[in-house]
Amino acid sequence: MEYLYATSNCYAFMWKVPFVRNRDAFHQRVVQLRLQVPAWSAPSSGKVETEEDDGEKVDPAAIEALKAELYAVDPNSLAECEAHDFEKDDDTNFHIDFLTASTNLRASNYDIKHTERSTVKVTAGRIIPALATTTAMICGLVDVEFLKLVLGMHKEEGALDKFYNANINLATGLQAMNLFRPEPAIVRKTNLRGSVAEFTSWDKVEIEGEIALKELVKKLESKLGGQLQRLHPVGNDKVSIYDSSQVKMLDWRIDLQDGQAVIEPDEVYSTWPQLKMAVQMLGKLPDGPARKNFENQVLSAAKSLQGVKDNFASHCNSKCSEAYIKVLRPSDEEAEKQKYFDAVLERRNYLPLQADMLTEEGEDADLPLIKYTFR
Repeated sequence: MEYLYATSNCYAFMWKVPFVRNRDAFHQRVVQLRLQVPAWSAPSSGKVETEEDDGEKVDPAAIEALKAELYAVDPNSLAECEAHDFEKDDDTNFHIDFLTASTNLRASNYDIKHTERSTVKVTAGRIIPALATTTAMICGLVDVEFLKLVLGMHKEEGALDKFYNANINLATGLQAMNLFRPEPAIVRKTNLRGSVAEFTSWDKVEIEGEIALKELVKKLESKLGGQLQRLHPVGNDKVSIYDSSQVKMLDWRIDLQDGQAVIEPDEVYSTWPQLKMAVQMLGKLPDGPARKNFENQVLSAAKSLQGVKDNFASHCNSKCSEAYIKVLRPSDEEAEKQKYFDAVLERRNYLPLQADMLTEEGEDADLPLIKYTFR
């Protein structure tokens, strides 16, 4: 509602109609319109276009129809609008209100903390001058390079000589802008003995065909030549599809034999520290309620460990896409996020993954991204 309120009044200024400053009156008008938020749906096309796709991207007939529609418009019949120059210090022009509402709507999309109006006001005062100078110049130069791509110049002979990088410094006067050929992509070394010794940001490890998670781990270790520590979605290392620390737990043992606790290895105590006390007390206490209490602690930890082993084994034996969905898919309580996740996955035939791997020296390896095509 705040976005509608600020945006509508900004348009009211541009089209020279009276503001509606009374929020209750504005709210009532919106209610009377009975506006409905359209349900989001994925694009109808089942194919996701990539840079490798050739052919016409736009229907020529649609372009001609649009041109005919524009030519049919009589400019003399159009209403004159008035420029709404930005002014952050005028609290009656709805500019900061519009920026605040827009900022917080976008923040909601990305689960970012909302911003107070006062903070937006201060920030906007610093940003606007930059938008009108250097940023605008950069956007123009980038668009020029995009036009070269549209014209297909990247497919011509000597393509690198036709594209430029630019350096701009407005403080140097006539020498403000320098054009030069783009630098080649930075080559990074993996320090692994596998088939990928070095790579650039444009490279990726491609794995095709749906396989079990444990098979993917073996294939990556064989291809790259390192010990895989974690496998997680690109840009999100807070969750893991595979974690080698759980592999060690397959050899852990928590048992109760002849009234004594058997704990192997000592790493078990890092997960269940209460077992230290249980082991000590079981060696001292006679039969009775107190001893039974410590025995139950050991049995409970043993049951938990077995659950971890069973879940991990099941997870590793499942298909990679199923393991990915199990970890990443939002819960039913987040219906909108879940719907979006399902729609994207339905039309995407690959998963973007990132691996954490150790070299033979036990150091972290630098790796390209992984494109796992599962259908």
